[in-house]
Amino acid sequence: MSPNEILQSWSEMNTQEYKKFKGLHKESLKDNVSNLELVLSMLAEVSTTEISKNEQPKG
Repeated sequence: MSPNEILQSWSEMNTQEYKKFKGLHKESLKDNVSNLELVLSMLAEVSTTEISKNEQPKG
């Protein structure tokens, strides 16, 4: 799962839409999120990794 897909899983917006929502242009999205947004992203990343390890997808 790509970072864009992970962001969409909890925000229902892709990276470009979320950056526009936050009013960012060239700034890094990860440097401009709240603690809650950061935790949600980290939880989605860890969950994706664990599911992949358990399911062992091919592709």
